[in-house]
Parts: sequence; structure tokens; C-alpha cells
Amino acid sequence: MSGFPERLIKALTDKQMTQGALAEASGMSATVISQYCCGKSDPTRASLIKIAKALNVNFLWLATGEGEKSPSKAAKGKARSVEQRLNRIEKLLGGMESMLSFTSNQIESLQDVARMIREELKEIDIDTLNE
Repeated sequence: MSGFPERLIKALTDKQMTQGALAEASGMSATVISQYCCGKSDPTRASLIKIAKALNVNFLWLATGEGEKSPSKAAKGKARSVEQRLNRIEKLLGGMESMLSFTSNQIESLQDVARMIREELKEIDIDTLNE
């Protein structure tokens, strides 16, 4: 497989997904997805992550053609583990108010930080967790 557009089209075909469905699943516009498929535009890293996630394919394979097309089960498990840990952190932060004499506003701020961390981790390619 030679380039990104070909890999993207292969992944779409294998998933029996239309460009419009991918646009919706990835939160991107149909026009941008079409440009990627035609090779008229190159995706950013953030866009590649969104597309790989929506298609459930390995980020590295989609971006470069290297590695396996499907993300490994071990990487998926590690990503779930990270999310579970973040959930525990958020719960702990919620219970710290009385222990550390934080105000409710400070606790809310800490919980917001935990939520932001979770959102950032969702953007991380789960295959990088194998390293």
C-alpha cells in the first residue's frame, strides 16, 4: 500500500463505512475526509488520531503503512487501564475536600484538571502505550 489516501480508502472499505460516516464518527467535515481520500490534502497528527480512532485502526499503519492494521489488544487494555486510573484520581480528588481543607471551588478546579487530562489521553494513539 503506497500512501495515506490508499490506506484510508482500504480502511473505509474494510469497515464498509462511507466518507460521510467517517466524517461524523471523527468529528471532521465530509469535505476534509474527501480531500484526504483524493490526496488533495495531508492530515495533521490530530486528524490522523481522530480517523484512526473512528476506524479502529492502528495509528502508525494509517500514518505510515508500517505495523499491523488493527490495534493490538494489549494496547487497548492499557488505554482502558489509564482511563480507569483517571476515574479513580477524579474520585479521590472529590474526597479530598475535607481532608485537605480545600474549598469546593478548588476541588472543582482539580476535577476539571483530571477531566482535561482524560480528554488529552483520549487523543493519544493507544499503540504508543505499547512502547
